[in-house]
Amino acid sequence: MCSSDLTDNTEAYSQYLLGNQLRDQDSPDSNAHALVAYQRAVALDPRFAAGYAGVADAEWRLADMVTGDAAGLKRARAAAERAIALAPNLPDGYWARAALRMYYEFDWEGAASDLRMALAQDPNDVRVLRDYGQWLATKGSYDEALQKLQQSLKLDPLSASGWLQLGRLQLDLGQLSQAKESASHIAVLAQDGARAQALAGEVLMVEGRYAEALK
Repeated sequence: MCSSDLTDNTEAYSQYLLGNQLRDQDSPDSNAHALVAYQRAVALDPRFAAGYAGVADAEWRLADMVTGDAAGLKRARAAAERAIALAPNLPDGYWARAALRMYYEFDWEGAASDLRMALAQDPNDVRVLRDYGQWLATKGSYDEALQKLQQSLKLDPLSASGWLQLGRLQLDLGQLSQAKESASHIAVLAQDGARAQALAGEVLMVEGRYAEALK
């Protein structure tokens, strides 16, 4: 989460924080509301780079989850580029562009370059640490991926999305007890509980406890 000195407009910053809170729930409905909040933030301060990065992130997630709209992906890329142009010394725009490169353009090295650039600007940005952890896991660097995800949670232990990401990697690696612990954190943090139930169900399936998983 970025500091308030990125904008002098307190209402713009409030809308940005609201967008962040909604974004962490990462559902179709919450991402739609997050996009509105981020759009309000940049309307209030058109030079608010972090707000444009939020717009980019919410746009591509909505396109991914709901609309399948190619125009939404183009808007996401334009917003990410705008964030970089406004604040090339901040991590936000690079982080937002990295996600598009990784998940939609399949430009793995371009995504890695953006994530490393973002970490060079702020080594403790939890969003970048999580996404770089995902990139490392995809490339098979599991130990380093776990380290990045765990580092992000030390910095932001209240992130349900962060615990879900860690839990799923732990599950993929056969670390069932650790995945259960991550699911327990999500159960406390997530408002709807659906993500905790999903991860717990996946653990039960791996353990062969199919009837319990289907409850």
